[in-house]
Amino acid sequence: MNGKQKVFIIITSIMIIGIIILGYLWVKLPNDYEPIAFEQSSNEEYSYIIYKGREYVPYCAISPTERDSYLGYVSEDKQNEIYTFKGHSEEEWLINYLDSGLMNDCMLLKEKSVTNIPEGLTSEYEWNN
Repeated sequence: MNGKQKVFIIITSIMIIGIIILGYLWVKLPNDYEPIAFEQSSNEEYSYIIYKGREYVPYCAISPTERDSYLGYVSEDKQNEIYTFKGHSEEEWLINYLDSGLMNDCMLLKEKSVTNIPEGLTSEYEWNN
């Protein structure tokens, strides 16, 4: 065996050991991200989501392309998903995306006390104006 073959065997062995170690760590290390199970409540006029002690009320329908980061799901229904709203604070806006299989509906949710409304958005609900 010449010197080039020895170097090749050593490098290949190190790469295989590295791949095994990375694979082990990927499987064994805890996943830091756990989806949030959002609480849902309602009153006489609407249902709303509670997140970090704030109430998020329906504001208007919105395109699914406006969804950003996935946060979790509503109650026990993992198809009723909650996302952040692109370019906006999750303390003020969330998106509720319901993937029912037949229709995929997106509803923009506004934190109840927010008064600074992004340009071009208007509420579809009289009680929310």
